Amino acid sequence: MRIVALVPGGIGDQILFFPTLDDLQRYYPDAQIDVIVEPQSKNAYRVCKSVQNVIPFDFKDRNSLADWANLVGALRDREYDVAISLEQSWFVGLFLWLTGIPVRISYSGSANIFFTNSVPLKTEQYAAAMYHDLLQGLGINSPCSDLAISVPKPDIDWAESEQKRLGIQETGYVLLYGGSSVAGAKGIDIYPVENWKQIIQDFLSRQPDLPVVIIQEPDDEQLGQELQPCPNIKVTSQLISGS
Repeated sequence: MRIVALVPGGIGDQILFFPTLDDLQRYYPDAQIDVIVEPQSKNAYRVCKSVQNVIPFDFKDRNSLADWANLVGALRDREYDVAISLEQSWFVGLFLWLTGIPVRISYSGSANIFFTNSVPLKTEQYAAAMYHDLLQGLGINSPCSDLAISVPKPDIDWAESEQKRLGIQETGYVLLYGGSSVAGAKGIDIYPVENWKQIIQDFLSRQPDLPVVIIQEPDDEQLGQELQPCPNIKVTSQLISGS
């Protein structure tokens, strides 16, 4: 079996989709599982054990019909059996229909005429569980499994090197991710910088010797710039770029 998943959004969306991918691999141990993600998010799959191929495609870009046609051709050549889409728009539904993939799964919505199987969208629950609901389209009704990652040794070495660069000793640290890419992809408001300041100040008043490391994406530049002057705040950006 060949399965492809369309997962637009940032690093956070990809990681929250890992339990869904892991359970797919568990139920179909011989399946090849591929994902289509935005280029800036592909490095998330360095720590995912259940994906064989990552296909970059910029969903946010103003893609021409030729760009979409090339992607359709690439998917048709791979002869997938199942497509799972977090995106439920009619255009993506039409795109997947054109690929000829026989089983196409997404959330219930206006594009249902293009999807063969649809599941209710329950936004009130934890995002990982919401994504996991898509497996109901394959008759899989098990609870969402725990999030797990498989970190390659070069990444562990990089993290230790970055920790030294930031001057963090054996005290440990708190990692803060503002989630701008996730919020932007979902069309929701970004958590205000002033609120982050309050959280950090409250934390540092209790644990003054524990550094706070901010993961700064391109969309989080304001967050990093405004929080960095706070005492015991450090900023890293290489983690997102994968360099």
